[in-house]
Parts: sequence; C-alpha cells; structure tokens
Amino acid sequence: MFRAHSNVIRPLLTEANKYARLKFALLGFVKHDMEIQELLNYVHIDEKWFYLTKTNLKYYLVPGETVPDRKCKSKRFVTKVMFLAAVARPRFVEDTVTWWDGKIGTWPFVETVLAQRSSNNRAAGSPETKPITVTKYV
Repeated sequence: MFRAHSNVIRPLLTEANKYARLKFALLGFVKHDMEIQELLNYVHIDEKWFYLTKTNLKYYLVPGETVPDRKCKSKRFVTKVMFLAAVARPRFVEDTVTWWDGKIGTWPFVETVLAQRSSNNRAAGSPETKPITVTKYV
C-alpha cells in the first residue's frame, strides 16, 4: 500500500545560468588540442561552519580519572564558528620525491578574550573564545 520514496530538490537553472556553467567548464580545456588542464594552479577557498562542541560526548575514563566539566551558556544554542579552508589538487613534489596531499590550511575566525565578570560558567579573567564578525577588514 505505501512505499518509501526520497525526492531531491534540484536547482532551477535559467539559460544564463546554463551558459555560465558551460563557459566555466570549457575553461578547463586547453584550446589547441582539447585536452583537460591539470588544474595545478587552482586553489579552492571556502568557508565552513562548525559548532564549538557537541551537546553529548562519550568518554572512556580510567579508574580514578575525573569526569571533564564542560559548560556552555545554553545547550540549545551552542556557539557556531566560521573557518576559512583552502585546498588544492594533490601532486608529486620532485624536490622531495614525495606526494603533497593538497591540504593548505584551515583558519578560524575567533578571538580569545579574558572574561570581564564571573558567572556560573567561568571565573573572571579566564580566557574565552569568541567568534568574530567577518567583514572586509578582517
């Protein structure tokens, strides 16, 4: 009577969108012999969002070890932090005769400030990690 079905939403592309995608795809070819470029001079940069912590974590403790005390203002609204990630195509490095994995780096947009007041979650003067707003001046 009933059957399972999954339905994926697809983007609505206009003719201008299709033309722009085709133009970008054709940039990957060498003009004179229609070979695909190696893309060794491309670096992909993207932002990623991560939560500072999960609400539930499982620990395996040895006898006598204390349980970690983790505190957050609200477990419903855990702080989210933006990271900038950069990757490139993996390649063989002839100078060192090794393979480079293509990972360039991941950088968080945070600052560490000292707490101005005491609260139930922390003492005054303890370091706090705060996300910063990303503007063109960052």
